[in-house]
Amino acid sequence: MPELSPEPFTLEMTRYGKELFKFSVRQFKKFLGPGVYVAKAGDEFLYVGSSKNLFSRTSEKTHSALQAAMEVEGCEIWILLASSEMNAREMETYLIAENQPRFNKVGKSANNRAYRHIQEWYPEFTELGVAGIIKAQNG
Repeated sequence: MPELSPEPFTLEMTRYGKELFKFSVRQFKKFLGPGVYVAKAGDEFLYVGSSKNLFSRTSEKTHSALQAAMEVEGCEIWILLASSEMNAREMETYLIAENQPRFNKVGKSANNRAYRHIQEWYPEFTELGVAGIIKAQNG
């Protein structure tokens, strides 16, 4: 798994609302691009999805699987930024196949065609996980 970036935003209490999250424009724009979102409680992966616009997809009220995952006690949302929509889909496929999230319906089997393609495209992924995909893409 790639290393987590240090605190990507600041949080403070404010008289304008319950909480104020401050992002630089550059930081915020990252959430408008492609990536993977993971709903996780403890060590359990509840749901994994990808999108070409993370902010838009994760804020949809009609995303029933993500909404169900967020009802689980202790649920956290992890965001993995991707270099492209294709890279996001590859990471999503790997994470689903590897972790068998409770609320995902498709792609959970290691016999899944997309999972096998990742093994063909990135032989290092079985040993290094997502880091193998990133390593292969970055040389």
